[in-house]
Amino acid sequence: MVREDSRMGKFEDIWREQCEATHGIRKRFGDEAALDYLVGEKLLHYVSAARDNPAFATLLPAFVGEVRQMFPRGNMASYITRLEQRLTKTATSLPSRIRILGRAPSMT
Repeated sequence: MVREDSRMGKFEDIWREQCEATHGIRKRFGDEAALDYLVGEKLLHYVSAARDNPAFATLLPAFVGEVRQMFPRGNMASYITRLEQRLTKTATSLPSRIRILGRAPSMT
């Protein structure tokens, strides 16, 4: 049980550090850059990891709650809309054979 608590603490440390880093990004580059970093990158990666890792999944609601407290609701809603549009545009620009296979094209 101690080992499980230790892993949970490590996963929580990850997202807490990312939230802390977001404060500096926000001050230096503004809300859009901070949202890109925390939601568009870190939170999406965390959600992806949570699908396969119960420890990440258990902590996901706390991470989302922290993100919600960091940004006004209107800013978050606008950002999510823009992010969804970007992701949809990216997905539709992939060749159909790649989308069907569920893989991104190779960068090499």
